[in-house]
Amino acid sequence: MKNIMLVCAATFSLSALNAQQKFKVSAKISNIAYPAKAFLTYNKGDQMQTDSVVVEKGKFTFSGTILNPSEATITLKQSDGNTDMFTRDFLQIYLEKGKLDISGDKQVKSAIVKGGGKAQADFNRFNAIMKPLNDKMAPLSEKMRQYFNEKNDAARDSIFPFLVAIRKDMTATETEFIKNNPDSWVTLGMMKVRAVIIDVPQFEPLYNAMTDELKNSDDGRKMADRLVIAKRLQPGQPFKNFVMNDTEGRPVSLESFKGKYVLVDFWASWCGPCRAENPHVLKAYNQFKDKNFDVLAISLDQKKDAWLKAIREDGMPWTHVSDLKGFDNVAAKEYGIIAIPQNFLLDPQGKIIAQNLRGENLAKKLAEIIP
Repeated sequence: MKNIMLVCAATFSLSALNAQQKFKVSAKISNIAYPAKAFLTYNKGDQMQTDSVVVEKGKFTFSGTILNPSEATITLKQSDGNTDMFTRDFLQIYLEKGKLDISGDKQVKSAIVKGGGKAQADFNRFNAIMKPLNDKMAPLSEKMRQYFNEKNDAARDSIFPFLVAIRKDMTATETEFIKNNPDSWVTLGMMKVRAVIIDVPQFEPLYNAMTDELKNSDDGRKMADRLVIAKRLQPGQPFKNFVMNDTEGRPVSLESFKGKYVLVDFWASWCGPCRAENPHVLKAYNQFKDKNFDVLAISLDQKKDAWLKAIREDGMPWTHVSDLKGFDNVAAKEYGIIAIPQNFLLDPQGKIIAQNLRGENLAKKLAEIIP
């Protein structure tokens, strides 16, 4: 039996190897500042792979193999280039069997992409649909970058509602593309992003409509697994008990909070959006702590000193627990937490009322359910 299993494994490996698709990306970007390097980041099986090459006379080439069409990012770093989150020079493409030709001037993000296969053609078509919304977003994003650098919070907050409105339109446009293209690898890429935090009523019908080829891919199967977990976390479902040590090393059980409304809050000291949410949680806590409400915060930190420092800095008086294993945290793995912040509001019986209540929405929800 052991020999048979070894033969089967070897046969599978050979089949996977034969199924590999060869890709090639050739680029020519004129008038860039040297020295310059280009980077190609893409999925290689279960791993993210980044290849790099020195740019010579504006030219660079990448080649390799992939199992299925894969979303990829080309990043160009020039000697005078800014690499902050607002101005990083990058271009998204789809790798698949065949050749892509990229040409541009000064930057790769505005380059023209020619060639490729159906996935790249679908991606080009989607980008054309999104262009009017991207054109609206661009000047607002530039203002956001300016206000961020100036630390002008009031000005930044003033344009945020406009960004949210455009983002809402972008999401609706993307959803329409997914519905109309259930066989596209571009659809799979979009659904992969949505699978990080799944909205079951919205996500499940879109997933079910995808072709078997997409659903049977590595990413498709991972989505199915995450969907199973997400269904366990819908309102009305019980939140499974866990035990974890607090800041003093004492074991704390979620069941010990039964009889109270409790917010189970996943966060970390290094997570900027988490830290931005903490004042809202604190406000709700102070408003409802004497009305049978409590908070149990689960940190995905790995360094205890950083965890304790953040608790002190943000003035959070509720119970904090962690096993200091990062995203390998036992509760995070049980509930499929692969991005933070995330939270779950539980009723006194330990059943889920709502999840991911951000900003003022937590206090509003508590005001609805607590007399």
